[in-house]
Amino acid sequence: MTNQQNERVDIEPASPVLVTSYSQYPDAQAAVDRLSDAGFPVSTVSIVWTGLRRVEHVTGRRTVLTAAASGAISGAWFGTLLGLLL
Repeated sequence: MTNQQNERVDIEPASPVLVTSYSQYPDAQAAVDRLSDAGFPVSTVSIVWTGLRRVEHVTGRRTVLTAAASGAISGAWFGTLLGLLL
């Protein structure tokens, strides 16, 4: 949205807005992936499970590189802890 000077103005809704619903969780994940591929800021997206038993806030797309880095960091911490104990 733009104002009278054609400057971008971000407007956040006062409450969450339901855009669509899916019967299966993988379908919801695929929809978020498609939004991310199209350039939508998925950090503003939440996946709400049935009956509000769980809410998942999407923080961004996870790539192979970020997954590998996360695994390497976890492994380093585990190795450090194990080395200190032995």
